[in-house]
Amino acid sequence: MLKRAVITGMGVVSPNGIGKTAFCRAILDGKSGVKLITRFDTSDLPVKIAGEIQDFNELDWIEARERKHVSRSVPLAVAASTEALQDSGLDPQKMSLDEKREIGVVLGTGGGAHDFSDAQYHMYYAGKVKQISIFSIPSGTMGTMSSEISMRFGFRGMSHVVTSGCTSSTDAMAYATRQIQLGTLPMMLVGGVDTPLAWGILKGFMFMRIMTESWNHAPERASIDRPGGAFQGARLAGRRRDLVVLCLSSVARESLRSRARGGVPCCGHGRDDRRHREKSRVAALAA
Repeated sequence: MLKRAVITGMGVVSPNGIGKTAFCRAILDGKSGVKLITRFDTSDLPVKIAGEIQDFNELDWIEARERKHVSRSVPLAVAASTEALQDSGLDPQKMSLDEKREIGVVLGTGGGAHDFSDAQYHMYYAGKVKQISIFSIPSGTMGTMSSEISMRFGFRGMSHVVTSGCTSSTDAMAYATRQIQLGTLPMMLVGGVDTPLAWGILKGFMFMRIMTESWNHAPERASIDRPGGAFQGARLAGRRRDLVVLCLSSVARESLRSRARGGVPCCGHGRDDRRHREKSRVAALAA
């Protein structure tokens, strides 16, 4: 018989709210997180808006000397993970090694550290080879993203990455839930991360003809996926980081899990990510 998994905590770093309280309030108020892009110059690009996380101090979560060697996704991930663990009533610093072996990390990502890789390419083609990070390969590889979280909190359970396009974080949730249901591990830190805001990445999406130029004058009226447009859909680039802690429903009966609060059960999973491949095919035919 499958075990029952519940969500006991949540952490969010999102364009329309940093922290779960601000995020939930923005959702209830219908507040958009779309803004004019500030992270790079868009003067030569027709698309000038995106779901950009602003007013977030990366150095609150990662040392300055380390920042140049990792993607922006790392401090975003650490911030959201910290809130999720605190919301669950868990403190990794007070856990024993055996307790940390019972916690796994599963991250979903559609593109990984796009911003980091884009920056390395820019330095290479600008003749600044000596400025390229020696960690350009491991930090730009999707498979290491969950390890960044596992290492920072000292978790010794599984550390896996799920990448399946725009549904990656949803699929990661399903994958982590199944690990608990099957009894592989009693607790999982799971969520999704993407940092696609970079000049080259935005340009690439524009070549696919799936970006909208219609809302540069009123970013707050745009959405990350708005129906309409030349190919039955107009999109914006965005970045989000949200994580939850999944636990067995019997959390109150064991030493480690007794620290985690009772939560909301995970009842199902659904996904559909076919549209973007289809729109790319239509754009290629049109070109």
